[in-house]
Amino acid sequence: MGSRLRPAKQLAARFVQANLQDEFCVVQFNDEPNITSGLTLDTVDPRRFSLDPTQRGLRIVDAVYLALNEVNKGRNAQKALLVISDGGDNSSHYTEDEIVNAVREAAVPIYSVGVSEPAPSRKEPNGPTRLRRMADQSGGQYFAVESFDDIQDVVAKITAELRAHH
Repeated sequence: MGSRLRPAKQLAARFVQANLQDEFCVVQFNDEPNITSGLTLDTVDPRRFSLDPTQRGLRIVDAVYLALNEVNKGRNAQKALLVISDGGDNSSHYTEDEIVNAVREAAVPIYSVGVSEPAPSRKEPNGPTRLRRMADQSGGQYFAVESFDDIQDVVAKITAELRAHH
């Protein structure tokens, strides 16, 4: 768990630094999706993000649904959702088909970043597929981060994609 959390936090920190002019909100999830920082232009400090590895439930689908609702409250015409996860979900109330429909209706591109172990030791084998499907259905993109070396490249690609649509 800790091996995935470090690159996720670093990616979030670099993304915030590269996009300081944008509004951000932070939705964290495990047993319950939770908006830990509503939409703000203030700098969000992703180093303070926490993850409780003792929690058993993973609800990424519910977290994306909650985040879409929060992002739609934003003042900017262009909206996007950055999802950093291993894609694990074992207790969401919404189904994957429901979230795919919500993603299509929201017209908010999702840039999902898979932070997980290599395939043979992956605890959530369907996670990357889930993340890729949400990104594809939203008009966004999926990226895999396998090492710290990938982080700057992924942040640069997502930032360029967002700026191209401004």
